Amino acid sequence: MDKMIKKILNEPLLHFLLLGAVLFFFLNEPSEAQKSETKELSVEKYEDSLLQGAIVLNLYRHDELVRERLLSKMKQILKAKVSNEEISEEVLHAYYLKNIEDYSEKQSISFYQLYFENKDLENAEKSLEVLEIAAIKPKDAVDFGEKFEKPFFVKEITKNELTSLYGNYFTLKLFTLKKGVWSKPIRSKYGLHLIFISDVKPKKALSFEEVQQRVYDDLKHEDLQNTVKKAYKNMKTQ
Repeated sequence: MDKMIKKILNEPLLHFLLLGAVLFFFLNEPSEAQKSETKELSVEKYEDSLLQGAIVLNLYRHDELVRERLLSKMKQILKAKVSNEEISEEVLHAYYLKNIEDYSEKQSISFYQLYFENKDLENAEKSLEVLEIAAIKPKDAVDFGEKFEKPFFVKEITKNELTSLYGNYFTLKLFTLKKGVWSKPIRSKYGLHLIFISDVKPKKALSFEEVQQRVYDDLKHEDLQNTVKKAYKNMKTQ
């Protein structure tokens, strides 16, 4: 028996097979880098599975931090899509002529207003976002603000009249606002206001050169709102 084992161990073919097995194992043994990469891929796949499960369970709806981050990311994507588009001077001038009433000295304005205390800037911004995306009519927006001593709707007020009631800064801001859209929060001596200019009695038009930057900003803002509304409408139908 011992002789037979010695004979087998001395066989050149066996040596060749053993050497081949050792080389195969050595050459196919993953390196430390490969092991690390495999581990990372496994962890990534595992985390992706957990993430898909979390989405299916709507967990993001119940976590304010995650919800805010997702909303912020979506807004950044939509804003980047608009901000990268070039606007020619011809397009700007056509927009200026189409909205010439917005770029005129005003005799009087009529507006809706939503009031918020100074400390409630975040609430004002969130209300503005909903009003814009959901395209809520201004006359139906009264419940989006806080209780305020001044009227919700102000009709045909002049610059001097408005200054005496709300102050100079507030008046200057309102008399440069675009008609038919909600403004960003504007400060007065009372607090913060979202303003919707519903009607304007123009005095005389300002030249394109005087208001070119305002025209550019207004057009960019309008493009952004149209992009957001379109995305919102598409998501609602999915």
